[in-house]
Amino acid sequence: MPFFKTIKNFVNKNSLFSLLIGILILSLIGVGVKFLLKREKWVTVEMWGTGGEWWWQTEAPPYWIANAIEVGDVENDAGGKKTCEVLEVKKYEDAAEKNFLVKVRMKVNVNPKTGGLRYKNEDLEIGRPVVIKLTGKTFTGNVVWIEGIEDKRERKEMEVVLKQYKIYPWLAEAIKVGDQMTNENDEIIAEILEKEVSLSEMTVVTDRGDVLARQDPLRRDVTLRARLEAVKGANQWFFAEVQEIKVGGLLWLKMPNYNLNEIFVVGME
Repeated sequence: MPFFKTIKNFVNKNSLFSLLIGILILSLIGVGVKFLLKREKWVTVEMWGTGGEWWWQTEAPPYWIANAIEVGDVENDAGGKKTCEVLEVKKYEDAAEKNFLVKVRMKVNVNPKTGGLRYKNEDLEIGRPVVIKLTGKTFTGNVVWIEGIEDKRERKEMEVVLKQYKIYPWLAEAIKVGDQMTNENDEIIAEILEKEVSLSEMTVVTDRGDVLARQDPLRRDVTLRARLEAVKGANQWFFAEVQEIKVGGLLWLKMPNYNLNEIFVVGME
C-alpha cells in the first residue's frame, strides 16, 4: 500500500538523518573537550646555541649564526602567529666560532595531567635540543633552564691567578693592566688586574750530565691576576658559561687586541 510505504521510507530516512546528527554532535563534543583540555601559556626558556641538533657531538656554531640572532627576533606558526621571541642573547668569541646563550619567551602546550610542556609538538625539557626557525634564520639550542624549574646556578665575580709560559716578548708587552674582555652586550667578563713578567725558566744539561736551571732570554713567563665573571653549576665554577675554572686547568681569554690561549689557572680566590 503506497501510504504505508511512504511512512516507512520517511521513518528510515529520518533514522539515518538522526544518526548523522548524533555523530556530528558527538564529534563536536569531542573537539570541544579537546579544546578545553588543551592549555597554552608563555614561558621563558634559556638555551645554549649549538652547532647542530645532536649537541653532544658537535662543536660550537660558526660565528655567522650567532651574529645573525638579535633581540626581538621571532618565530611564527603557519598561521603567522608569534610562538617564540628572543629576549636576550649573550655571545662569546671563540675564533671562527661563537658560543651563545639565548633567552626566549615561547608559547607552549601544557599537559593538564602531568604538567609537561610541549613546543611544536615536541617535549620541552632541560637537556633536549630545540630547533628555532626565526625569520630568515634557524638555530638549534640545547635547553638549560625553563621558567618554573628552580635555577640552581650561582653567578659572581671571581679573582684568579693565571700564568702563561714561554711566550714571545711582543705578546708579553701587549698585555696591559686594565685590559678587558667583554661579550657582545658590552658586559665585562674578564679584566686584568695585575701583571708580572719574567724571563722564561729553562733547563740545560752540561757535558758532565748536570741539569741546571737557567733563564731563556728569548721567551717570557707572564703571571696575571684577573677578575672573571663566573657561573657555578654542579658544584663547579665556569668562565664564559663553559670554560672550567680549576687550578691546573686552562682558560682562553679573547682580548680586543690579543688572545691568551691555554693560559693556566694557578690560583683561585
